[in-house]
Amino acid sequence: LFNKIDVYHVHGQFGLYFYIYKIVFGFLDKTPVVAHVHICFKDRTLQMQKDTKKVSRLAKYIDWPMSEFAQFLSTKVASAFVFVSDNVKNEFMSLYKVVPEKCYVVESGVDSSLFKEPSTEEKVNFRKVLNVSESDHLISNLSFVVERKNTLLLVESLLFLPHNYKLLLLDEGNKAYLLK
Repeated sequence: LFNKIDVYHVHGQFGLYFYIYKIVFGFLDKTPVVAHVHICFKDRTLQMQKDTKKVSRLAKYIDWPMSEFAQFLSTKVASAFVFVSDNVKNEFMSLYKVVPEKCYVVESGVDSSLFKEPSTEEKVNFRKVLNVSESDHLISNLSFVVERKNTLLLVESLLFLPHNYKLLLLDEGNKAYLLK
């Protein structure tokens, strides 16, 4: 109540109720809104329907419709949009008719003041734990191990690399997908 807010930065479907608030009370609360978009849910839904992929009921009937609705509402209240890639920006602009002047791409990055390269000792210990040699090249993938992330394609790509390339998947994964 006593501190002025300069801008609201809202992410994904989590903004659904906030966007409703801004639609109802926006005439009182003039604080600008920046909508952060890491995926265009409307495009994902269309793509899954086109590919006739099996989608969980929770995603199909609750998560994705809520996410799509939140993104639709964001187009009514946001002063600007931040996208994680040009591809997501273009999909969103095409499906929601958002003007380019409101759209910005800010790709993922690492704060080098917080994250440092591990020491030689840490690297040696890490390789011991993983049972890989110093001559091995590690490729890590920190992502959901699900079909839409093309994890299988990543695994298959190892066939085209020398044998000293190892893939480290950093996720428990979707058990049904892993068993395929």
